[in-house]
Amino acid sequence: MSKQAGASKYRQYSPSKVATAVSMVESGAMTKRKVAITYGIPRTNFHVTGTWWGGKAPLGAKPGKPCVLTEAEEVVLVDYVKLMSSIGYPLKRQELCYEVKKVLDHDGRKTPFKDNLPGKRWYQLFTKRHTDLSERSAMALGHQRSHINFEMIDGWFNGLKSFLKQEVPDWESLLQDPRRIFNADKSGSPLSVTSGKVLTEKGVRHVYQVCTSNKTQITVLVCFNAIGNYVPPLIVYPGESFRDSGIHEFDEAIYGHTSSGWMDSELFVSFLKHFNDFVVDISIPKPVMFLVDGHSTHMSLAAAHFCFTNDIILYCLLENATHVLQLCDVGFFSPMKAAWKKEVNNWQLENLGQALTKKQFPGVFKNAWLKVAKLENAVHGFQKCGLFPLNPRNIDLTKLNPSKAITRVTGSGDNPSAHQGVTSTQPTETCVEDKSTDVDQLDKSTVEVSTCNQITTAVEDKTPNELSTSSVINTVSGDQLIADQGTSRQTTTASGDSSRREIQSMSCVTQTREQTISKSFSLLHVPEIKKKRSANTVRNKLPKALSGKEALKILLEKEDAKRAEEFAKQKRKEDRLAKKAQKLEEKEQKRIQREETKRKKKQAQLEKLAAVQSKKRKTTESSSSESDVREDAPNLIDSDDEYNEELTCPGCMSDEGSQEEWIQCKACQPRWHITCTGDAVLFEIPAEHIQNYPFHCEFCV
Repeated sequence: MSKQAGASKYRQYSPSKVATAVSMVESGAMTKRKVAITYGIPRTNFHVTGTWWGGKAPLGAKPGKPCVLTEAEEVVLVDYVKLMSSIGYPLKRQELCYEVKKVLDHDGRKTPFKDNLPGKRWYQLFTKRHTDLSERSAMALGHQRSHINFEMIDGWFNGLKSFLKQEVPDWESLLQDPRRIFNADKSGSPLSVTSGKVLTEKGVRHVYQVCTSNKTQITVLVCFNAIGNYVPPLIVYPGESFRDSGIHEFDEAIYGHTSSGWMDSELFVSFLKHFNDFVVDISIPKPVMFLVDGHSTHMSLAAAHFCFTNDIILYCLLENATHVLQLCDVGFFSPMKAAWKKEVNNWQLENLGQALTKKQFPGVFKNAWLKVAKLENAVHGFQKCGLFPLNPRNIDLTKLNPSKAITRVTGSGDNPSAHQGVTSTQPTETCVEDKSTDVDQLDKSTVEVSTCNQITTAVEDKTPNELSTSSVINTVSGDQLIADQGTSRQTTTASGDSSRREIQSMSCVTQTREQTISKSFSLLHVPEIKKKRSANTVRNKLPKALSGKEALKILLEKEDAKRAEEFAKQKRKEDRLAKKAQKLEEKEQKRIQREETKRKKKQAQLEKLAAVQSKKRKTTESSSSESDVREDAPNLIDSDDEYNEELTCPGCMSDEGSQEEWIQCKACQPRWHITCTGDAVLFEIPAEHIQNYPFHCEFCV
């Protein structure tokens, strides 16, 4: 039951005072009365035996039931949570509870939890006891960005200095003049924004906010230098031409349009012309440095040639490191998007029932732009990214924590410069001091993180009571990893076995009493980072200096190669069309040959039929002449019973053949073989229609 209002509070005594007072009483150096007067502790707290509460409660004990996990175990659990967060795999509340359940199930201790699964109440008390933990919304980090480490960042800075020394005579004055260092990046501004949490009646099931249903985003390119000179923003509209887009509401801005609404190479070159005019108008000495990301629209020959001829050093930032080096992402876009969201909500309140469109965009965006285009945003952004003053140690090193679990897996041999910020493999017993921003002191302010599936204890034959207190989850591997925790921790030792883990005591922590850690905590799961297989093909990357002589040479070679490839592609297309035309011509010739062969065959049949008919006529004429010669002869009648004149073909004097081979004369009724008629039309008539043909034999024609 909670205490009533107005009741006196429990007095809190300093643990050091209590320990000193108890030692004075137990040693007999002071009486209980004198100790109470000297240290301000009531003598009733010292039992008649002279011990603190008669030995019923140890020094430093807290009221209430003991926790399920010991203090040392909770410290290990806290370090495990910090470890998982530092390598980019933070735990949710439910995931943490299931990790504890796994430990309790293996340990077999009695708990008040159902199925050994801690509930919401345990989680609340756990986070209350450990105030260094808090719930945060995690930002998504691509796996390519998780590989970025300080060695890569430092290598990029060294490469920039080396290029400036070779290409720019007054490179030192360039790096010391904030007016001559520019950065540019683009971002999308949606016409429909989310409202976040709002006030409404309690218990209402559905809460709506009327807004436009158009999901279009307008691309805006932002550019400014380290002293706060802002180039007018480039607003990119989707479409092939401009219409009534409200341009007059923000006359200072630069406007462009593309078919997709995104930046392209041609539009970027157009912006570079406006940028050059801006530099000339405000009398900034040249050359100037123009830092951009590695988007393909920035890597064109036209852009590089324009920058080279106008003393603009177009330099590319480190790939996949814009969350560290791109100052627009680090310090400008966040306030710009917040201001844009606020201005959109204000516009919707002033124009109830209307939807925000591209026509109103310039006017609304102008209000947001004027609020964020300030000197402090530009200066702080350049400082946080280490771009002015040029110093890689000014970046936020905590953004590189996920890379420390990967650096040791890939091996330092993958990066020749991967030697800074790595702890020695020799064992150490020193106590760690507070974190320093100096990268040279990074080795002194780090603890090791695990990259294997489990954290195991060092000595299997030890009981939980023999294990000492620890506040660090230690890793034992051939190559140690770094996790910059920023607290007073001990850099733990390493052994030869890369699969073993141990929980060691900290030599710099004062031991007040024995605290045990169950060996079941070796089951805490830490993801194992697998070594990435190298690609079979290696791409030739452009140098970071996109307007340098080397980059111009490479871009020109690429342009020539592209033209050669297009010419070869066009030639291959012409060859394919020629082959296709040749095949069609051959096919047509074959068709003509087939038609000619068919025609010749039919002509031969007709000629053969005509020859047969001519022979028949000659035979008929000769027989008729013979009958005239023998007309005086007696008429002899052949008495062949098998001969039937109506069933015999007059052409061949045969009665053989199927029914489809015969046709009857419409005038004299005798039947003829079709092949004996000599009529070419009969060969073209289908068999089922041939009997309907009005055939007249040669005797009736």
